[in-house]
Amino acid sequence: NEARPPFRWFCVGPKRSGTGVHIDPLGTSAWNAVTHGTKRWVLMEPHETKRRVKGKDLIADHEDDEAIMYFDFILPRIKKQYPEMKIYEGDQKPGDLIFVPGDWWHGVLNLEDTVAVTQNYVGSDNFDLVWSKTRKEREKIAYLWLRNMKKYAPELYERAMEMNRRDNFKMRHERPKGDRLPDADSSSSESSSDSSSDEAEDLDPDGLLGAIPSHSALGSAAFKRQGEAPFPNLVTAAKACFERPGKRRRQKEDPTLA
Repeated sequence: NEARPPFRWFCVGPKRSGTGVHIDPLGTSAWNAVTHGTKRWVLMEPHETKRRVKGKDLIADHEDDEAIMYFDFILPRIKKQYPEMKIYEGDQKPGDLIFVPGDWWHGVLNLEDTVAVTQNYVGSDNFDLVWSKTRKEREKIAYLWLRNMKKYAPELYERAMEMNRRDNFKMRHERPKGDRLPDADSSSSESSSDSSSDEAEDLDPDGLLGAIPSHSALGSAAFKRQGEAPFPNLVTAAKACFERPGKRRRQKEDPTLA
């Protein structure tokens, strides 16, 4: 996990908070599981334009793109202005898990104080989409990924190489130094491939020690302070996701450390 870009998060938000309509990065798909509270979701199909799904032409001067503003005011206008647009909505309660396919527009509003765990992923089902985007938009991480696929997942490595040959795509290490992709811009291949985000790791709870009271629990230990959960198995699974890999290995070798 330490070598991956950020891919798994806790989502903790008060009532009326949320996220505006967006597409997850690099074509990755995602799952989201709620442990406490309720989320309202909206999804639109990938072919819809950013201007339409965000209601750019329907926002008044005094309005912003906060989730509560979008769900209460802008989304109803979008439905009225574009009746042909397919819009999928639903509420997610504790124990519910939602799957968001890659390249789908989606936004979330917390109807209550809410806790959830979410993860973006790439698998055999969406590999082609994610690889085609990553090799272009995150050149550095694409090279590291390709190198590790060759070592640990040779079938996927051959799949990636076949896609490169099919598209006549040259990766950064295969091009002359300084040679950029034809349609690259400052927000994609060059700047992003060398940014610190390519080397980011999951949040280490120890980094919060100076920002919270000394008696507060951190990381996976915080689950013990929330009281009984409505779905204990789901919370246990979420807790396991956020324990550091080294700790999980040590506990497996010596159960007395659990």
